[in-house]
Amino acid sequence: MKTASRADWGVDAYPPAEKNRRSWTVAAVAVVVVVVLVTLVALPLGIVPALVLGAVTLAAALWWIMQQGSLALRSTRARPVDETRFPRFVNVASGLARDLGIEMPRLFVIEKGEPNALVTRSRTPVIAMTTALLEGFTRTELEAVVAHCLE
Repeated sequence: MKTASRADWGVDAYPPAEKNRRSWTVAAVAVVVVVVLVTLVALPLGIVPALVLGAVTLAAALWWIMQQGSLALRSTRARPVDETRFPRFVNVASGLARDLGIEMPRLFVIEKGEPNALVTRSRTPVIAMTTALLEGFTRTELEAVVAHCLE
């Protein structure tokens, strides 16, 4: 692991692309381990049933991983952002995404709770923020939170 020297303060030791690659690697290894274990446990049934059970386990694991973003949005009761109610959120997010040259995330609002933000992927990138954050933070603070979410 890279350690930050005095000249590196404030510079992330791992660029965002490398962080993303590491998290996908960990998820892939976990899925492979589970599929191999299920296949090995099913071997006494015969090679074909074991392979079928391994394939079904792989499909279920991949489906489960892909549903996590939708489950997070559903559990927080997040709703798509109303552009007339929160124009700053839409303006800041679209401007930063354009400046960074990345895909504009879908924006959601969570009606209850303390100031907080949620970043996930549900088919496309998603940023969800509580109304307390959107109504209580200044434009500069909101821009900082959105920039952090886009990292």
